[in-house]
Amino acid sequence: MSRIMKKPDERRKELLNIGFDLYMEKGMAGLSIKEIVEQAHVAIGLFYYYFKSKEEFVEEALNNYVAQNLESVKELLEAEKTASEKLDAVFSAFFQFADRVKPYVREQVHRTRQNYIFINQVLEHMLPVVEQVIEDGSTEGIFHVKSARVAASYILYGLSGFLQFSADDGEDENEVVRELVYETLGMMPAAVG
Repeated sequence: MSRIMKKPDERRKELLNIGFDLYMEKGMAGLSIKEIVEQAHVAIGLFYYYFKSKEEFVEEALNNYVAQNLESVKELLEAEKTASEKLDAVFSAFFQFADRVKPYVREQVHRTRQNYIFINQVLEHMLPVVEQVIEDGSTEGIFHVKSARVAASYILYGLSGFLQFSADDGEDENEVVRELVYETLGMMPAAVG
């Protein structure tokens, strides 16, 4: 099989994306550099040209995933929308993230320091975004909280628990979570929608 030539940045991103998927599936212990390069159809030497070790690679793959997803959230929030619409955009982004990682985070292979750091990194990057949405909603008179920062922290870290402990019993948990957040923000039921 002949190799497909790609630009170095493009090839590097491809390795990171493949590695992220495999990390989510198998955890750090089950992640194989050989499997990554086989899926990318590159030589193992190219992997080590870009990355010094598996640990460095995983850290960068996780950081890359966070950066890609935060960029899309920021784009949604920069659009001309009400605070309520922006909050819905944040929910959509979070639930997409949750759908991607939820099947894995409860597995034993992900009960690691690395995964804890990854989840916290996502939350720390989202905190100022959610805080700004809450401040905007307070200014618009939609949300009613004493501290946007405390409310944003409470909501985000509560959502991280949702990743770890939600049940797969067919209930639409996303809607239940959404209602709880609106309640936390003091949003009037007629404004929820």
